[in-house]
Amino acid sequence: MEMDYSPHHYYNLTMNYIMIAVSESLMSSCVGCRQDLVKSHLMFAVREEVELLKEQIKDLTARNCHLQLENSILRASASPDTLAKLDSVTQPPAPPT
Repeated sequence: MEMDYSPHHYYNLTMNYIMIAVSESLMSSCVGCRQDLVKSHLMFAVREEVELLKEQIKDLTARNCHLQLENSILRASASPDTLAKLDSVTQPPAPPT
């Protein structure tokens, strides 16, 4: 088989290499764009979840404060008998020996 050394042949080879390089670059760019898109979607979802959790913490903290206040008011007006019963019920169980 005879080799073609014509300028046209070299032009075609050069163009093929350029097309391969461009297509590889485009594929790489496309993959990078997809990764960026996935990353931004994940970051958005995480931010939403963080905001929901912050709101839940805020609500639970407010509820806890209210319950602590309510508890101290009720304990102040409870009889010593009632407080003794509450203390015996709310004590954590002794660890097993």
